[in-house]
Amino acid sequence: MDGTQATLQAPRETKRAPKAPPKIDNKELRRVLRSVKKIARGDGSALWQPIAPGGPSRFDHYQSILLDAFKDQMAGSIRRLKASKPIAVKTRKVVAAMLTLNKFAPDDVVTE
Repeated sequence: MDGTQATLQAPRETKRAPKAPPKIDNKELRRVLRSVKKIARGDGSALWQPIAPGGPSRFDHYQSILLDAFKDQMAGSIRRLKASKPIAVKTRKVVAAMLTLNKFAPDDVVTE
């Protein structure tokens, strides 16, 4: 009986792939989500200021962080949608922030 039990459990352990660490930490993501929410209340002019002198604009920086976070959560979201379950709150917040950023994007940045 013990040999059969070990045989049945062995393939299950080999199928699981190790989970890759997220590309972005939650603290940075929360900071970006708060910043986008604050900018959305205003006119969006703060998005075009560079983060550091000579660095990328806040728009580009925030967009890259949100895109990385969305890519990290994509597999889990698809799995939950296939199971007819709602997607995670974090994913919804990331998507909402991406849509908010696109409202302030210039015409040449937005692709349809």
